[in-house]
Amino acid sequence: MYPVLFQFGSFVVYTYGVALTLGAILATFLIWRRARKLNFDEESIIDMVLFSLFLALVTGRAAYVLGHLDQFGNEALKMLLITYFPGLDGAAALIGGLVGFLIFGFSKHWKLMALFDCIVGGLSLGIAIVMMGSFFAGSYIGTVTSLPWGVIIPGYDKLRHPIALYYALIGFVIFTILVLLDRKHQKNGILASVFFVLIGLALIVFEWFTESGLVLFSIHVTQLVGVGCVLFGILILYLLRKNALVQQAIINQEVGTNE
Repeated sequence: MYPVLFQFGSFVVYTYGVALTLGAILATFLIWRRARKLNFDEESIIDMVLFSLFLALVTGRAAYVLGHLDQFGNEALKMLLITYFPGLDGAAALIGGLVGFLIFGFSKHWKLMALFDCIVGGLSLGIAIVMMGSFFAGSYIGTVTSLPWGVIIPGYDKLRHPIALYYALIGFVIFTILVLLDRKHQKNGILASVFFVLIGLALIVFEWFTESGLVLFSIHVTQLVGVGCVLFGILILYLLRKNALVQQAIINQEVGTNE
């Protein structure tokens, strides 16, 4: 692991911090570029991204600390508010970010399907980059494995699943799929539905190989978020299909009237 990218005296640059910054910048740029093409207000889009990023950091950090109290002990509140320590709970950060997007979307009366399609490309790439930083920081602890790609996490014995790398890989895969789909499908909602289904499945599956995390009533919160994402993606597909059927019925009715 390489948690420190470089250091000059007391000045330390952390790998995770660089990855987080880079991921946020690239995600913001991709969201802004797509939103600009769809004639969203550019200034409001930037405000939306910054607000959503803030919520994602707060919820992701809080959930990470609560799910890894063994790492923080009595210093949990201090670590949450002040002291640097690598780690964000990806599922909680995703929920916080989406809440920010929804708040802006509703307040601006934007078309949510188009808005979600603007977001998911940048979001998937941002997830991939941040998770790469998380891997080098050693902040995602996988369960013990005998697989050849198992890694040693500082402070833990035996080979572990590289959970952060799994998430980074799926982030890059989803981003690639969305880019390819975007060239063929122009209907709003398609990209969002694919993103939510795939990221939801990843959250459900990868949580089985994660050593610790936030648990409520013996249920892994990350997996609940994953189930919610999958259902939301399916709901989007259902609404798209229903809307297409309604539009086709209207067209058929108009054709019949003209005849």
